[in-house]
Amino acid sequence: MSALRQSLSCALAGSILVVAAACGEVTQPETPSITGADSPALARSPSKKAPTGPLNLRSTGNTSWSVSLAWDALTGSASYRVRDNWAREVAVPGTQTSVTWKYPHPPLHNGTTYSFSVYAVDASGNKSAGSNTVTVSLPLDHTPPTVPTFTVTSVGTRHIGLAWSSTDDAPFISYTVTKDGVKISSGGFTWVSETSRTFTLLEPGTTYTFTAQAKDRFVNESGGNLSAVSPPFSVATKANDGSDVTPPTQPSNVQAFSYGDLEMQVWWSASTDAVTPQNVIVYEIYVNGVHENTAIGTNMTPSAYGVVGDNEITVIAIDEAGNRSTAGRTTLFIP
Repeated sequence: MSALRQSLSCALAGSILVVAAACGEVTQPETPSITGADSPALARSPSKKAPTGPLNLRSTGNTSWSVSLAWDALTGSASYRVRDNWAREVAVPGTQTSVTWKYPHPPLHNGTTYSFSVYAVDASGNKSAGSNTVTVSLPLDHTPPTVPTFTVTSVGTRHIGLAWSSTDDAPFISYTVTKDGVKISSGGFTWVSETSRTFTLLEPGTTYTFTAQAKDRFVNESGGNLSAVSPPFSVATKANDGSDVTPPTQPSNVQAFSYGDLEMQVWWSASTDAVTPQNVIVYEIYVNGVHENTAIGTNMTPSAYGVVGDNEITVIAIDEAGNRSTAGRTTLFIP
């Protein structure tokens, strides 16, 4: 076949893709594979555009310990992030365009100047540009907390449960509490962060008097504004009328573990009692008949000591009427 006839034949094949030996190089095109970076744009989900527009951040008020901020909404925002000059951030839902930055958010301190900005984040994680910066100076705090008040949470023949409270715009309030003129302590501090306590091992039918004072600083912080001392608050334990004669249940599942020397840790399943609350049941721990430790309202003691060889450990629960349970027992060999 002449070259001319071959060319005409191939040209006539055109769009119907006639494949013939005479066409030589004319073949059906292969479908390209779609992988990775070679994928065409249509094969990928288009990236979403980050929210845009002015956020117009502004301060709407502050105290010595907080700042209130507001901004304009951006369409498509799933959330906002408010950021301070210490790179700390507060997350805000996209349906909200204001926030008051105060504890339990990262704490602000009175007498300090802070700068804030905000940016938006869409559902795909795309971030908008940051807003304008707003600077706020917090005034020094000269206002003391309110005078603490007491409430009774529980009373028995040998315990008194109390709660106390005060209010202040500071993020932390600490208290000093006295029982019959003696300050309670926690961790070596007579200023405590706790707002309740159960006083145990009291005398039946006896009146105890409590006072409290508050300060707007954390336990170990010096300075701060002090409230007035509360009026004396008196509570009497119940008299032991002899009607409770049933002992607590036996401490069960007693176990002991040696630290590699003669010291051991002992724990057990807590007892229950028909009259005495579980958190004030007293436990006496004995090793080889010797009283090693006492625990109140807890089911373990971190310290008891034995001897080389076999050790018999017993745990006895005692209620507020003085009734003693059957002993729970275990043994521990110390090499």
